[in-house]
Amino acid sequence: MFPGNGKAGTGPLQRVNEALHLGEQQHFASPCLPKGKTMISAASPQDEGEQHRKRKASRSREIYSAVADIGEYPPVVNPKRRAACERDLLRYLTTYFPFTTGLKPFSQKHIGAIKRLELAILKGGRFLNILPRGFAKSTISENAAIWATSYGHRLFIPVFGANRPAADGMIDSIKTELSDNDLLYDDFPEICHAFRALEGKPQRCRSQTYRDELTHIRWTASSVVFPTMPESKASGAIIITRGLTAGIRGMKYKRPDGKQQRPDFVIIDDPQTDKGADSALQIQKILKTIRKSILRLGGHKIPQRT
Repeated sequence: MFPGNGKAGTGPLQRVNEALHLGEQQHFASPCLPKGKTMISAASPQDEGEQHRKRKASRSREIYSAVADIGEYPPVVNPKRRAACERDLLRYLTTYFPFTTGLKPFSQKHIGAIKRLELAILKGGRFLNILPRGFAKSTISENAAIWATSYGHRLFIPVFGANRPAADGMIDSIKTELSDNDLLYDDFPEICHAFRALEGKPQRCRSQTYRDELTHIRWTASSVVFPTMPESKASGAIIITRGLTAGIRGMKYKRPDGKQQRPDFVIIDDPQTDKGADSALQIQKILKTIRKSILRLGGHKIPQRT
């Protein structure tokens, strides 16, 4: 529905209908006829068809523009809560994800692993966290990737799983949080408002705008690219998931400003399947992939965070 000015028959849609009706015949006042008389001049079928096409094209552009623009996003609901979590991954995990990482208190082993992950994201370094099954390793990794990109700590994070199905599960979980998590929407509206506006339809990405500028958002089967928004630290950040058996080398993304963005942080989650863990050959192949491909994704030099 398109709002008018409160008077019947004055809305945009009504005006378009009137224009279509009047296009069938045009009335012209003639100086050669007595005052008050009119002469009817019928438009040619060719002119009439051309006018009709122009009206339809104009109307389509109006509708397309209305759907593409996401409008203004709301203000941050709790700025203090957001600021308190900026450099505290543990607090972030327990505050913004009440149904996953915030559902139960973490053990000391959990806390140690989270602190090492936080240090690696903020300062750099390589850490190996070994935890038993059922300790929410994957969920912590997924939510940590959202934390790192949302605050601008990192700009391009590939998250690797043992295989494609594992990677698919991780990206689906990340997408769910970005589009459906109300707490994230409350405190990170400059990110989540654009994702919600897609309504699960990735074809809207190419045309999505904010203040008449493209957001360059992406929502694919294996990646999300955060919307480019004014004054957002997360503008253009990328989270991508891959299976260790997929193509890995040469991973990069061209940002809207033309810069080539390479991964600046990598998370490897559960790299082995049960079957692969029983094979010495498979173990060596995984280690080779990590050493020769994944650890070199960032190029020759990755600056350390401060």
